[in-house]
Amino acid sequence: MVELRGIQAAGRTAGTAPARTAGAAETAAAERPRTVSNDRVELSRAAMDWVETLNDQRFQAQERAAALAQKKDDSLGLLDQLKSADESADAQSEALEAMSRCMKIASNLMKGKRVPPRDLKYLMEHEPKLYQMAVSLRRPSKDDEDSDPVITDEIAEEEAARTAESMAASGGGESGAAAE
Repeated sequence: MVELRGIQAAGRTAGTAPARTAGAAETAAAERPRTVSNDRVELSRAAMDWVETLNDQRFQAQERAAALAQKKDDSLGLLDQLKSADESADAQSEALEAMSRCMKIASNLMKGKRVPPRDLKYLMEHEPKLYQMAVSLRRPSKDDEDSDPVITDEIAEEEAARTAESMAASGGGESGAAAE
């Protein structure tokens, strides 16, 4: 433990003990059991001002470090918000693409065109009400022309992969069915 006290202009401050002789100090040290000693330092007013200035500078540096840490935490929070917004936008984009495909399929069905079975299945799985409405509003066609498939192999593979991922994430899955 260190005790810091300032010196008064007139000399020693009150409460300090006078110096002992060398022989008495050695005898006193030999007789005392070893314990933690308290060190005492006496500083002039200028030295105390300098120590206080250093303490103020250290305190300000700690405040700046805390402010920087807070800014870092805030920016990490913003990054997390941006990531979640990006994921949400991706999910909405995928849902919009699926709805667009369903609308194209329903349009072809209502025009009386022959729609590939894969497209019909896609429409039934994603928008069953739209499928019912398209079938009920189907116009009879004289030439029964084929419509171009909306669901390509690539889209079907993406849908299958997404379905497998969602099944695996929800704890259910194809692993039990595949093992049988």
